[in-house]
Amino acid sequence: MEYPKVLVISHNPFSDTQNNGKTLSSFFHNWDEKKLAQLFFTTDVIDTDICHNFYRITDVDILKKIFFRKMKLGTNILENDDIKKNNVDKIKLSKNIFYRFIRYLFQKDYSLLWWIRCLSWKIVKPWNDKNLIEWIKNYNPDIIFFQSSSFYVVFDLVINIQKMTNAKLFIE
Repeated sequence: MEYPKVLVISHNPFSDTQNNGKTLSSFFHNWDEKKLAQLFFTTDVIDTDICHNFYRITDVDILKKIFFRKMKLGTNILENDDIKKNNVDKIKLSKNIFYRFIRYLFQKDYSLLWWIRCLSWKIVKPWNDKNLIEWIKNYNPDIIFFQSSSFYVVFDLVINIQKMTNAKLFIE
């Protein structure tokens, strides 16, 4: 069987241990790994072997981009060594007091913080980032599989990627 190229867009990465990631992994468990890529938005550890082509954009990346315009937005994670480095960076970041405080605030139900988060993503417009566009165009998906979340700004990103690629869009 010839597998179509699928770009999975979700909050969390594929995972063998975490809930959303496990659900996604079960959908694509037998998929050809060369026909699978994922764009995700957390610093979660990548602990799967079903996919080896990731692009990660986090809230921290968005904030850095606002304050340091020339800074690269997001991280292209392509190979096992990159995945291992990403996981080590995640562990270091999770020990950072500033990061832990910000994460704590965002886990609370503070409308002002939610509004600031959404505004930050709208200001940065990650769908216009040249590195992300290049990664998407190089991958050139046939299908976009979007596991939606309550973070509505990601819908803007998905729609822009769909228009750029003309890929079929499936929303879970």
